[in-house]
Amino acid sequence: MTFFQSCFTGSWRVASSIALIFCLCSGGSASAANVLAVKEWRGEYFKKKEGGVFVKTSAVDFPQLVTSNIQVTLFGIIQQQYYTFSNTQVASGAAPREIWKFPSGKYRVERVELIDHAGVKRSWAANPNSPMAVIVPRIMLSNLGLWTIKPAGATGLSIKFQMINNTYSEEGSTNESSVAAVVNGFTGSIQKVIGGKKVIEGADRDYSDDNTYHRLPIERKAEA
Repeated sequence: MTFFQSCFTGSWRVASSIALIFCLCSGGSASAANVLAVKEWRGEYFKKKEGGVFVKTSAVDFPQLVTSNIQVTLFGIIQQQYYTFSNTQVASGAAPREIWKFPSGKYRVERVELIDHAGVKRSWAANPNSPMAVIVPRIMLSNLGLWTIKPAGATGLSIKFQMINNTYSEEGSTNESSVAAVVNGFTGSIQKVIGGKKVIEGADRDYSDDNTYHRLPIERKAEA
């Protein structure tokens, strides 16, 4: 498990339609035009250079229950692009509530935000001296584990990043799956094979311009 506490420098700017505000510990900043809100994956075929991401987030040690979604910003090292999504809190043993589509590659966790029970916007920003790196392989789902989020100071957050067992599975035959495997998003090691090599080989066809050849949404469930 890895524990990180927020640090703050740089200016704050509104990012995308979810009004994400963030700064970088390195002193840089990104305008809204430089931040892309990723789309939720609902079981369709991935493009041949896409994968999925899911993460469990849990806000603890606040005076009252935090019900807001957790805003997450990742930086794509290959793409040199910021990506953001809004994650729903779920129990660590539950199936993922949302899975997000990302270009395959390596990423850094740049910023995490939430609105606490008192309406205060709290933020965690990455420390450039100890970046939190994650991996999104193509045609696979990347499990980013459990992020336990606690208040720190007046407006900060501290986060414990911890890998947990995969909780994603599919009903029906794996022959119909559009997912090759689920991997540990910190190391890239495989946690569960689903469609396997056949799905990766089938990804040689690029579905980016084909909106008719989509697999029906899968049913997600927690593994026993």
